[in-house]
Parts: sequence; C-alpha cells; structure tokens
Amino acid sequence: MRFILESSTIPIYKRIAAAFGNALSELGHEVISINQVNDPSLESIKQINELNPDYYFSTNEYNLIHKYHEETQEFYFEKIKSKIIFIHHDNTFSCLRDVELIKRKCLALKNIEHKSTHFCLEDTNIEDLKAIGFKNIHKIWHASELQPLVVDQPKYNVSFVGHFFPSLDAYPKTKIEKELPLHLAAYKLKQLDLGFEASKYYADLIRQDKNIPADPLSQFAHKQVLIDGFTELTLPMRGEVLNGIHAEKIDVFGGDLSQSLDRRSPYKIQDEKFNYYLPTLEYTNVNQIYANSKFNINISSFQMDGAVNNRIIDVASSGGFILTDKKNNLEEISPIFKEITFTTPKELNELMEKYLSNNNLYTEVKEFLFNSIFNKFIYRNQVNEVINSVH
Repeated sequence: MRFILESSTIPIYKRIAAAFGNALSELGHEVISINQVNDPSLESIKQINELNPDYYFSTNEYNLIHKYHEETQEFYFEKIKSKIIFIHHDNTFSCLRDVELIKRKCLALKNIEHKSTHFCLEDTNIEDLKAIGFKNIHKIWHASELQPLVVDQPKYNVSFVGHFFPSLDAYPKTKIEKELPLHLAAYKLKQLDLGFEASKYYADLIRQDKNIPADPLSQFAHKQVLIDGFTELTLPMRGEVLNGIHAEKIDVFGGDLSQSLDRRSPYKIQDEKFNYYLPTLEYTNVNQIYANSKFNINISSFQMDGAVNNRIIDVASSGGFILTDKKNNLEEISPIFKEITFTTPKELNELMEKYLSNNNLYTEVKEFLFNSIFNKFIYRNQVNEVINSVH
C-alpha cells in the first residue's frame, strides 16, 4: 500500500513521523514523505491527491490536513480523496481554542468517518470521541526506536530532557487569561497530587455550568478548550518539581525556552545546582542521555492524564532508569511501575533516596523496566496494529 506522511518542524513529531515511515517501509509498504506544509493551500491538497495514496497518515494535529480553509469553510482533510489515519497524542484538538471551530471540526470529521480511523494514546480521548458518536476509534501506545546502551558509570546523576519555567508567578498567562481562575484552582489540586486527572475535573465543571448547552458536542468542545489551556501550566509545574529535588546537580537538556545558556536568563531557575544544555535535536543524543543518567525525570501529567508518554518508553528502551509522575496506564504494562511513580515532590525525593541506598533494588527495577518495554513498544508493532485495524 502507498502511504503519505507529513514531517514536522517540531522535533518530537518529526522523529515520530520518520519512525512510522521507516516501520511502514520495513513492512513492505510504499512511503511518500513530505515536508511540513507551512503555507497550506488547495494546490498542496491537489498535489497530494495526484499521488494517489491509499492512506494519508497524520501523525499529529499540526499536519496540513488539520488546517482550516477560510474561503471554502472546510478543513483540508475534507478534500483528501484517500483514506486517512489520524494519530492523537494528548489533547485531540490541541491546535484549537475556539468552541465553535472545534464543533465544526467534529462535524467535518464525522462527514469523513467512512474513510478515516482515529488512534488515541489517551483513554479519555477515546471515551470522549465515542460519546459524541465516533466509532472508528482505537487505542495506541507510544513506541521507541532507541536501542539499549551499555554504561559502566552514568555521566549524569539527575537529568531532565525538555522545557520548563522557573515558577508559576513568573510564567506569562496571557493565553489563558479568560479561564485563569479555573486553571489556577486546578493547578493547586495538581500541586497536592500529580495524579490528579484534569480531564475529569473540567468535565464536572462543564456539566455543572448552566450557561453551557447540555448536548454532548457542546460539552466536548468546551472541555477541549479548557484542557488545552490547562496544559500551558505544565512548564511552571515542571520547574516546581525539579526545583524541589534534593540533589547537588541536575542536568537539564532544553529547559530554557529562550535557548540561551546565559545563567541570568529569566527563563532559568537561578540555582547553581542546575546545569543547562541546549535542546537535543537528534534522537541519538537523547539515547545517550537517557542511558547515561542515574535518574531520568519525567513530568508530563498536564499533557496526559493516564497515557504513557514517549519519554518513559524511550528511557526504558535505552536501558536507562526513570522516575515519573503518575500514569494509570503504566500499571497495564506491569505492576512494577508503581515502584517508579510519584505524586508529589516529596515522594520523588523518597524514591531517589530509596534507590541510592539500595543499588541491588535499583538494578533489579531498571532491568525489569527494560524487559517490560524493549522490543514490545516498537514502531513495527504499532504499525501492524494500525494496519490490522484499518484493513
């Protein structure tokens, strides 16, 4: 079969698109890769249709076909002639914060349901889409193409790959100013328990709001807007958690949104224990960092209530050790994941102390993590599941 995959300028989505493409090619399919289309037009869609693909494989919400064409008042995916595979990561409508536009997109997706299939990482997205009438919905897991590396002595003690902000007070909140009181209330609940599920919290608030229509589509659209706004606060929460770690040094790859190495940057935590590096752009570098860290830290519950994000899969596949905020789906893989999850900074420090004082336990859990993930959560397996589901 012939597939079209669009790349991305966002490093993680670019990597995911390439990995899906490689897996499809390995399984004998023809893959036509196109660069991210930054200037969407009907001509772009015409060129795609002329390639006569069997499937357009959309790996993220930033792809061309998710754009809205104002003149015809249609989404570009409505103009694609082939069948379409949609992969949804965290928020199903993460590029939209407009209730009416989300409702319009839902109706447009319903119109092409006969030729499209959706794959969601997050269980709540599956539940929500089914609640508004979608049928071709399937669960998918993140995968990794990283390979285990043998490391005698870790180069880094505590490491974090990604961005964060020093504090909530310093974080600019202009994008979420309208719903800020709601988000700050949810943020406080998240401070008490990182396992707090924002999706259910916002769904309850919306049901109780008499100003919001009770029909499923309106409820869904309002919830999507609130959840997407709440994810803005992931950056200061990461800063809070990292700043609370009891360690002499924390190596950060990314961290500073300005991508500056100036210690005086307002985007940095002004503490000498933080050692900042520029963001990693190549997955081979990430592979080295994960394998070379005594403790890799994951803080992603603002984006995903229960889904296992790619960092967890990547670290385990690299042969590294990870401590992560709570993810309900982790226990579907193995009960051992209870041993690496925390719901507060205090619990995170307790976990680190436990493993630093018991190297045998550390090694045992690390090996179990690797055996639970490696060669199971790989793109070849995920592609097989996708093909079997759409065929």
